[in-house]
Amino acid sequence: MRGSILFLLLILTQAGDPSARETADLISDRDPIKSFKAISALVDMSESRRGEVERELTRLPTFYREVLESELKARAALGSSFGRGARVNLNGAGKTVWTCFEELARTPGMRIDFQPWKDRLVDAPFDADFKDVWAIEAFVRLCERAHAITHTWVWPDDKLRVSSTGNGMGAPPAPRPWFFYRNIAVGLDLVKWRKIVDFTGRPDWVVRLAFRTVLSPETKAVKWTHVRLIEAIAEGGQALSLAQEEDTAMPGFESLESRSYQPFEIGLRLPEGVRKIARLRFCVTARIPAEIRRYEVDQFSAGRTVKTGDELYDIFVRPEEGLEPTSDYVSVRIRPKKTPHSQLAGLPFRVLYKFDRPGPGGSGYEFTGQGDEMMAQTGWCTLRDGPWFDGGKPRRPLKVEVEIPVGLRDRPVYVEFRDVPLGPVR
Repeated sequence: MRGSILFLLLILTQAGDPSARETADLISDRDPIKSFKAISALVDMSESRRGEVERELTRLPTFYREVLESELKARAALGSSFGRGARVNLNGAGKTVWTCFEELARTPGMRIDFQPWKDRLVDAPFDADFKDVWAIEAFVRLCERAHAITHTWVWPDDKLRVSSTGNGMGAPPAPRPWFFYRNIAVGLDLVKWRKIVDFTGRPDWVVRLAFRTVLSPETKAVKWTHVRLIEAIAEGGQALSLAQEEDTAMPGFESLESRSYQPFEIGLRLPEGVRKIARLRFCVTARIPAEIRRYEVDQFSAGRTVKTGDELYDIFVRPEEGLEPTSDYVSVRIRPKKTPHSQLAGLPFRVLYKFDRPGPGGSGYEFTGQGDEMMAQTGWCTLRDGPWFDGGKPRRPLKVEVEIPVGLRDRPVYVEFRDVPLGPVR
């Protein structure tokens, strides 16, 4: 009887999913796309066959072994925030972008909001040919076809957003190289050239690569940090090194780190004449919040500071008077209690506000990391009587709400590009 069961299990294994060894055999330096798909399969396989997967680690090329080890740890640490590795098939003649979006939105983990811009984006019929691609890849490619840009909101609505490029109906966005893996897309958004003049020797060329990211709503990154270059090989086979950090106080050397659609950069020193990177590998860390904490104040008195908060933050809200009612506002001070303010630099948060008549609804901020607390404020509102700028009654504050991502966890993201064009020197 036992022999019959073992024979049956052997038959089911051979007829069903591939083994960890068969999947690991697909991983090689020759084909990064196939290799990352195989890594994803091994990560999913590890839920029930962890030992079998870990035994294959020693056979993998060094880079992909590091990727798989990191992914196994990240999945265990992040749980549902790790994100699904769903792949889709969207095929058929005469499809439209909107029907494809609607079909894609039924994929687990993909929630898409394209309705507000639907009438302003290109939707010419086309023959869809997405076969066994990541769901996030299909989404990004559809956005390119619709001449749209996309971004992921940190805040609670949990949807992928689609909006116009601003280039007009007939102007598609400039093509860019993309890297796709599971529910993550990393695109090379901008190439910036620098010529560093050394008056004691030959000038150096530096190229700065600015990247943007799109993640499915399951994995909401509030900050990107710790960019680590693993390998950069020029088209001629020469290894490239990191460029020194630029002095961002100098004109023309602005950093893009504060722009949410270009969250990080890599600067490389280039030999004269190099116009393509044959292989680029790096790791960047996404900070994923466990939740968004909300702190609310709905009582306001002239000259009185209202305090709210919890074990993580103290929030101080106070109506402030200017020279006249139209310059009054409500100030918000946020004081961290457990994490030093210096360690929160770059972390985004929102201040939302409600008035008794139409007005702005909120502003986004980032912690500066300077001093012991962060200052923010509402739009114009007042508790005083007097003329308002439009001749109507003064705008009164009704509620102020502060939203802060908390419980940040690291999600290392390994990226590999091949044959990256650098374009002409500008």
